Amino acid sequence: MSIELPDQPSHAVNLVADPGGRYLYFLLLPGQWESEPEPDHTEGLWRADTHTGALAHVLPSLPVEQDCCPLHPIAVSPDGRALLMKASTFFNLLDLESGERFWLDLPGESTILDWLPPDSP
Repeated sequence: MSIELPDQPSHAVNLVADPGGRYLYFLLLPGQWESEPEPDHTEGLWRADTHTGALAHVLPSLPVEQDCCPLHPIAVSPDGRALLMKASTFFNLLDLESGERFWLDLPGESTILDWLPPDSP
């Protein structure tokens, strides 16, 4: 199956699959891969359904700060209901059902190793 990206020319970066492999989450950047100059915004966070090829726009355009990477996906929760995202200096948790975003009070250099079940102490 192939998936045609919207807003051509554009390219996908930071692809993250959900635990079941059905959905791929990614940032959509304008322009060709490794284009100059670097984009100052993204075309937002997108989800691709690997079974049907359907695309969904999850979050709108996100700014890219100078000398900083944009907020990008890094992991989907084991139950597929939350997406952990990171920028250079902060983390963000997105509830994929409600669209609500939560800022996590963690240093930007933190590394997330694994998810704990919700009922964990």
